[in-house]
Amino acid sequence: MTNNNSHPLEYLFNPHSIAVVGVSSNPNGFSNQMFLQTLIDFRFQGSLYPINPHAGTICGLKAYKSISDVPGPLDYVIMSIPADRTPPVIAECARKGVKAVSLFTANFADSGHREGRELGEEILSIARAAGMRLMGPNCMGIYCPSSRLSFNSILPRDSGNMAFISQSGRYAQEFAKWGTRRGLRFSKVISYGNAIDLNESDFIDYLVNDSQTGVIGAYIEGARNGRELFRALTAAKKKKPVLIVKGGNTGAGARTANSHTGSMAGSITLWDTLFNQTKALRMSNFEEAVDTALAFSLMHPPKGNGVAIVGGGGGVSVLAADACANAGLNIPVLSRKIQQKLRNVVPVAGTSVRNPVDYAPHNMHEPELFAETIKQVSSSPDIHTIIPHIALEFGVSEEGKNLGHLIDTLLTASKTCGKSMMLVTDIIETPEAISELDTVRQKFAKVGIPVYYTMSQAVRALGHVIKYYRR
Repeated sequence: MTNNNSHPLEYLFNPHSIAVVGVSSNPNGFSNQMFLQTLIDFRFQGSLYPINPHAGTICGLKAYKSISDVPGPLDYVIMSIPADRTPPVIAECARKGVKAVSLFTANFADSGHREGRELGEEILSIARAAGMRLMGPNCMGIYCPSSRLSFNSILPRDSGNMAFISQSGRYAQEFAKWGTRRGLRFSKVISYGNAIDLNESDFIDYLVNDSQTGVIGAYIEGARNGRELFRALTAAKKKKPVLIVKGGNTGAGARTANSHTGSMAGSITLWDTLFNQTKALRMSNFEEAVDTALAFSLMHPPKGNGVAIVGGGGGVSVLAADACANAGLNIPVLSRKIQQKLRNVVPVAGTSVRNPVDYAPHNMHEPELFAETIKQVSSSPDIHTIIPHIALEFGVSEEGKNLGHLIDTLLTASKTCGKSMMLVTDIIETPEAISELDTVRQKFAKVGIPVYYTMSQAVRALGHVIKYYRR
C-alpha cells in the first residue's frame, strides 16, 4: 500500500482545528451538541470552537459568535443550521480560509423543491470559488479513530483496516456499530450524504491509496459521475477488495433514494456492467456486506477453494455442503489415511469423517479431541479453509462448563493448523449466551478468525473472498 500523505483529501482526516456551527448551550436535541460533545469524548487533539451568536461557554469550551471571530487558522467546519442560513456562513468560511465544511443540514436538492436545489448551487459556487470542499449536505461526516474524529462517541478508539463510505448516515453508523461488535476495526467511516461536491468516487480514490485501509465497503444509492466511479473502481481492482451495497434497484427504491439524498439511482444494466468490468463485489444487503467485510478484514487469504467443515452432523452437514457448492466452494473428500486417523478421534458409530466431519454436540466437552480433529483435517493438502461449527448454548448449561476451555483450545489449534479459519456458532439467544458470543467474537477476531451465526453466512462470505483472489 502506498503512502497517502500527498493525496488532496488527506487534510479531511487530519484537521488541526474544527468549528461546530449551530451548537447551542441547550444539551437537548439531536444535533445541538452531538458533534461537539462526541469530539470532546473522543479526545480530539486539535482546537475545538463552538459557534453560537450568543457566545458564552458550551460544553466547557469558549464559544465564538461567528467563524470570523475564531482566533488563528481554521481547517474544518461542521455545520448544523437551517439550509436557508447556510450561504452567508459558507461565504464566511471561505473568507476565513477553511479547507472543508461538513453539512449535517438537509433540505437542499433532496427536498425536491426548486428553492432547495438553488440553495445547493449557491453554496457550491461559493465553495468552489474559494477552493473549499463540501461534504454532504445531509451527512454525518467522518469517523477516523487515528486522528480522534468521530460522529458517534461509542465507537472504538483503536484503528483497523476496514473503510466504509455511505450516502446514508444511518448506514454509516450501523455498519460501524455492527462491525465493531463482530470484531471489525476501522481506518475510516465516511458519511457523505447528498454529495453536492465530494462524492463516492473521490473517497474511493482516496481509500485505494490509503496506507491504513485494506478493505473498502460502500453503500451507494446513485453515482454523481459514472465515469469517475468507473475510473476509481478500476484503480481499486488490483489493490483492494471493494464491497458495494447498491440501493435503489427497484422503482420504489429509486424513488426513495431520490427523496433521501437527491440521487438518481441509474440503470440497473449500467450498474451490472460497472460491477462486471471493475470486479467490485456486489452485496445484496447490509448483512452480507458486514459478513463479507469480516472475512476480508480478518482472515489470511485462503490458498484455494477447498473447505472442511467440522461439527454439526446429520442434516446440518448436508445443508452446509449445499451452501458451499452454491458459493462456488469445494468440499473435497479426505484421504483414507486421514479418515482412519479421525475415526480414532471421532469414535461415535455412524459418524461421517469424509468431509464434512461430523462432531456431535455432546462431544464438545472434550476440547482436546476437537483440536486433534482440526489438526488431522488441516493435514490434507486439498483443504484451504476450515470451518468449525460449535454450539454456544453449552456456555449456559451444566455441560457448558468446559466451553471456555474449548474456545481456548480451538484458538491454539487455529494458530498451528496453517489454514484459514472461520467459526460458526449455534446460539440460544439468552442474555448469557449473547454476552458469551460477544466475548468469543472478540477473542477470535484478534487471531484473524471471523465468527458467524450460520454456515450459509460464512460460506457466502468465503465465496466472495475466493472469487476476488481468483481474479
